[in-house]
Amino acid sequence: MAGIACPFLDKFANGHHDGGVSPTLSGECKKILQSNMVLTPTGCTAEFCQAGRMIHSDEPRIGESHPLDIVKKEADAFLWQLCQEGVYTESQYKQRCEEVHNSLEASAAYETVWINGSKTVARTAVWTQTSEELLHGLRLSWKNSRKCIMRSHYRELELCDLRHIKTSKGMVTSVIDEAIKAFNNGHIKPTVFVFPPRSTAGTGPMFWSKQLLNFAGYQLDDGSILGDPGNVDITKDIMDLGWEPPSPKSRWDLLPVVAMAENDAPAIAELPRELRNLVSIEHPAYSAQFQKLDLKWYQFPALSRLGFDIGGVQYTAAPFIGWYMDAEIGVRNLADSFRYNSLANVAEAIGFDITPYRKRIEYSGIESLDDLPDYEQLVWL
Repeated sequence: MAGIACPFLDKFANGHHDGGVSPTLSGECKKILQSNMVLTPTGCTAEFCQAGRMIHSDEPRIGESHPLDIVKKEADAFLWQLCQEGVYTESQYKQRCEEVHNSLEASAAYETVWINGSKTVARTAVWTQTSEELLHGLRLSWKNSRKCIMRSHYRELELCDLRHIKTSKGMVTSVIDEAIKAFNNGHIKPTVFVFPPRSTAGTGPMFWSKQLLNFAGYQLDDGSILGDPGNVDITKDIMDLGWEPPSPKSRWDLLPVVAMAENDAPAIAELPRELRNLVSIEHPAYSAQFQKLDLKWYQFPALSRLGFDIGGVQYTAAPFIGWYMDAEIGVRNLADSFRYNSLANVAEAIGFDITPYRKRIEYSGIESLDDLPDYEQLVWL
């Protein structure tokens, strides 16, 4: 966990400001620096602000080991945040920092690390967080996740600590058992399932798919795709593991879960029936038309490839069960041209005349909406 650095922060924090900048900004920046012992770059420059971007160009990535001194600073900064949150007193904070530093020194080894975007060999290590530290770190991560519109519920987040699971089979078994409890018959308890952190020399455990539930995508002989086009590659990979699709295949075949612990072969398992229920997409004014569209989605939302860097400790496999937003399904999963691409069919079902659109595609000799100029795509959308 670390704060975000603005290129102007140090300038203001040091008391330097232009005539057009309020002197009070300097005080605010000092407060930021006092509250955040370690700052990470945003990628902003004097010419360009990246605040509106989903992913910042200089944003740290999970999977890169850092030198021992950086890990120590990240650990200190995280523990300081917990002190500010009231989890630790100042004396407890100092004692815990000492314990962590001793642990890091005792386990340090020379491994490949990243320094300023380049690989080198240096001492690095990983420390073990308590369940309480991990829970607060996850809540802070959700609180500060700018891409999630549900993050205001971060205080409700629960931790399922599975760091003792070291095998692929154990991962799929435990995540299924615990997911049933978190789903709670539809009364969802937002939960993160945390498996062992990434070792300094390894890649960490992982789940193959982005969500625990995914619809299969089959490449047919004529080049068309049955199912979810976004999952064609992973469907083939899972079939290579030995999974046999239902017969006959359909647009709504659910893939099994595949997990891979660090230094272990992948394991595969089907989700139980209570997590596999599908919801038919309906419309109160166009019941018959939507029935013909046969649009569905699963009711169990579970991201499976989230990663967290908390106090210099990297967790590469941390499935998260939360809530779906209607727009996530309707505007992206079912509507995106590279997914189910159902937007034109839905438009027709509710009475829009899209004949001009069909003709535009046909006469232009292009294959899809994506091939039109940006301004024309926006008009049709």
